[in-house]
Amino acid sequence: MLHNADEKQVGVKMSKTKIDWCDEVWNPVTGCSKVSEGCQNCYAEKMANRLQKMGLYKYRNGFKVECHDEELSRKFSGKGKRIFVNSMSDLFHDDVYPSFLLRVLAVIRSNPQHTFIVLTKRAKDLYFLNYIAKSSDVEYQALPNLWLGVSVENQSAADERIPLLLQTPATLRFVSVEPMLEGINLSKYMFSSKPVTGSLFNNPITTSVREIAEISGLASLDWVICGGESGTNARPLHPDWVRSLRDQCASARLPFFFKQWGQWEPFYDRDVDDPDWRNIPAEIPGKVCRINIVGGQGFHGKRIVYFRKSKIEHLPLLDGERWNQFPKNVSAK
Repeated sequence: MLHNADEKQVGVKMSKTKIDWCDEVWNPVTGCSKVSEGCQNCYAEKMANRLQKMGLYKYRNGFKVECHDEELSRKFSGKGKRIFVNSMSDLFHDDVYPSFLLRVLAVIRSNPQHTFIVLTKRAKDLYFLNYIAKSSDVEYQALPNLWLGVSVENQSAADERIPLLLQTPATLRFVSVEPMLEGINLSKYMFSSKPVTGSLFNNPITTSVREIAEISGLASLDWVICGGESGTNARPLHPDWVRSLRDQCASARLPFFFKQWGQWEPFYDRDVDDPDWRNIPAEIPGKVCRINIVGGQGFHGKRIVYFRKSKIEHLPLLDGERWNQFPKNVSAK
């Protein structure tokens, strides 16, 4: 079920994005609007406004939602790439008309040599895929080269969006917990394999998560991505939130991808580095901050961790390891 990103045969020329769980981005739609707390510091909005100032025609209207017909004739070179659809928008935004969405799906269908990854916060609008799946006028299948996911930032968003995703026809379903703003439990959306002994990740399994889901008549997540927030006014990501999500995936034998700490990186765990509270780092506005396990920023609380702000990109290590697992291609369900 798992393999590491390090095993990908991806050259520098192929990587046209810093998003390290994909190889390229394709933006047939640009622009969006905020729908929840996770949108507060939207990187795409800042980037669109910057590109508008640079005079790029595609972003002449800044972050206003625009459908770009010319992108539907784009040629995708090579094979075996993971292509993130709409890194600068949401394919299921209300201003993306259904006929354009169908044309995007047609492009995906006509490029089976690549995997297309679609991520949305508007899970309620996934009903459109359910509708066309049952429509006699439009042919739609769970395209084998389409991975469908929802973005969540907290437990409330997860409980609202993931059930809607699991009801939608898809070859592979995933969740991106980014920016992660609190501890989140996704275990009820995962189905474990049969117990194995020894190393959780290295032993072969006899029954996959997907097979168990199919036998039970229920759908399961197939992949979990997690990351902190970057950019101005970013909010820090508590390491224990990430550990919990990693351990949930490990128990269900789902691949887990930790993308980034974000603008703030942890450097001092009070409970581990100074249990007597005698050497506490000073908070420095804009440079050093702290949060506890429930996200509060006061001095008192459980599991207080200090963070420093840095513009230097580091490998996002968790407990000294790089968690960059991918799902293998799977059959439609």
